[in-house]
Amino acid sequence: MKSTHLLLLKNLDAKSLALFEGIKKSKPTAFMLALFLGGFGAQWFYLGKIVTGILSVLFCWTLIPGIISLISLFFISPMIDKHNLAIIQTLQPGAPK
Repeated sequence: MKSTHLLLLKNLDAKSLALFEGIKKSKPTAFMLALFLGGFGAQWFYLGKIVTGILSVLFCWTLIPGIISLISLFFISPMIDKHNLAIIQTLQPGAPK
């Protein structure tokens, strides 16, 4: 986790921290989904990109989603960092709910 994430996590109370731990996305899980089930778009469903996941399922017979999932292995880590940072910022004290 990036240092900015850690600094923001220190400002969270116990309840918000527990909530974050329950809804954050895991990099190893996303990598495994992309590697083994990427041809069906599993990593996109996990990351909340439902439309991209549905398109992957619809076109899985062309093997294009499988190739895209192998390429996406390089971009999953920053996507998860961005998603987790957005969650932390939402849980910050004084943040609009």
